[in-house]
Amino acid sequence: GINAEYGRKQETYGLHFRAGNTVGCFWNKQERTIRFTRQGEDLGEAFKEVSSSINLVPAVGVGNGVKLKVNFGQEPFLFNLSTQLEVDPDPTAREQKKKEEVEKRQRERQEEEERRKKEKESEELAKLEAAQPLLAMGYELKRVVRALEATGYSGVEAAVVWLLEHTDTAAEEEEEPVSYTHLTLP
Repeated sequence: GINAEYGRKQETYGLHFRAGNTVGCFWNKQERTIRFTRQGEDLGEAFKEVSSSINLVPAVGVGNGVKLKVNFGQEPFLFNLSTQLEVDPDPTAREQKKKEEVEKRQRERQEEEERRKKEKESEELAKLEAAQPLLAMGYELKRVVRALEATGYSGVEAAVVWLLEHTDTAAEEEEEPVSYTHLTLP
């Protein structure tokens, strides 16, 4: 998604982007709005009341190792700009269209949140399943969590080896706080 900062206020806009996504951005000078697209689908207005007196500069923020391709019109855009440039003489129809766009984005955002929640629950279940054999062997939960995290949840064998190699750290672990927010036992 897009994070926009207005002074100290920060808002999130749109859906999360994934590897391989095509993201578009355009400024409608007449309506004074900036919109984004993902995979050619309009995500709606991101910014309203954009002053035409300010200098806008395109910028993309990415992390290390990210590769991207920028298209300033040298190739056809996925999004059909001509549909955005059409002027609808019926203001009621325009408002209805905007309302439908907002509702569509809300549904998409809700679906994305549900997908992420299911993904997280699936990860939690996998972690719980990975912990069960170690708990059955008599290891304490705190040490099991530490061993699984240290080995990247690569399996029971790796965790047992880590536990056996780190028996001297058991006393130190008593003093260290451990977060259990990612592991829920029945």
